[in-house]
Amino acid sequence: MNIGMINTTLKSLGEYPIYWLLFFCSLSVTAETVTPEQTLQSVKQGLVDFALANEIQINSTAYLDNGILHESSILSSQAIYRGLPTLLGSAAKDATSQEGATNSDMCPESRRTLRREAVFRIDKDDAIFTKPNSLGDHSFSELATFIGKVFSAKVQGSESWVVAAEKEYSSGYDNYVLGSGAIRAPYRFDIKLRPRASKGVVKEATKAWFKHGVNYAQGAARQVVNKIPGRSYRETWPSAQLEYQLTLIDRATQLPVWQEVMPLDFPKVKRDYLKSQLPKSLINDIEALTERFIQGATGALQCEPYRFQLFVDKVSGGLEINAGLVAGINVGDKFLISAGSDLLKEVLSNPKLDTLALARVEAVGDHSAMLIKIAGPSWPATSDISKAIATYF
Repeated sequence: MNIGMINTTLKSLGEYPIYWLLFFCSLSVTAETVTPEQTLQSVKQGLVDFALANEIQINSTAYLDNGILHESSILSSQAIYRGLPTLLGSAAKDATSQEGATNSDMCPESRRTLRREAVFRIDKDDAIFTKPNSLGDHSFSELATFIGKVFSAKVQGSESWVVAAEKEYSSGYDNYVLGSGAIRAPYRFDIKLRPRASKGVVKEATKAWFKHGVNYAQGAARQVVNKIPGRSYRETWPSAQLEYQLTLIDRATQLPVWQEVMPLDFPKVKRDYLKSQLPKSLINDIEALTERFIQGATGALQCEPYRFQLFVDKVSGGLEINAGLVAGINVGDKFLISAGSDLLKEVLSNPKLDTLALARVEAVGDHSAMLIKIAGPSWPATSDISKAIATYF
């Protein structure tokens, strides 16, 4: 049996994001009265045209078996999800005309109609967080908690995010009884604070922090000296070089969507009898970095469609998504239901293309919305619900 592999790459012009594709599909089907089935067919055709208007890779396998030629091909789209010109052209528009276009030009913020829900948590390293007075007369835990408060305050004013602190429950029962719909938020922010390794060697940083612990022990002795009349021992706590990292996680896949890490310096502070306040320069740096991080995370999702997980409602048995009024979802909003998040991969496969369905929001709560199917095949099997995705358009 002879086996040959043929990999062919077909390149065409046009780079359109799924977000804009679904948006313009929705405009085209609402321009006149159409049935839900016609709407679904229009969306399917738009997805297929979009997939074919971008780089397509064909993986073909051919082999001879007893003189009979067997062939199979798998199509996959290499579409770029990074936006399109503000004024849409045809799929055959020269891609070179988009060179130099910025993210904001291609995906205007004004087109955002929903807000993304997320929780945030402090990523704690017990080896560091359990040590008292690691940063002047403060601990890593204290500083990380302060950063969490700054992050929460800064993101509250965002038009793109709704964020709450992740709550920890002692058991799954407590989680079920006490937890709110926010625990199913599509995204999670992980805040991490750690020592900045010097010379790229972790051992060097470890030695530095051990020395810092010795300084703390010596500081306790100095407090005794300071209480002796006529004696005074006033020095400064040593400075510390840190790293402040923020990671955005897609909770459906548990994969990072965006991440940035920046240096953060804890300056020297004077020793005193009373616990010192966090240095003003440190607070200013934390606020500036937090604002930078929020902008970065928002920009990373600027051209991404709003996708939500599907869940089976325990009471009615119907399907709901993990977004509601807080995120901007309203009764009547429409969603495209697919077996997975990669729509382009599905539309190039006839069996999967036929599984796409159209749903409408029937009822909405603060953090969830109940859907009803209005076009397409029956809902996915219960065992496949956790993998299914509802894409807003």
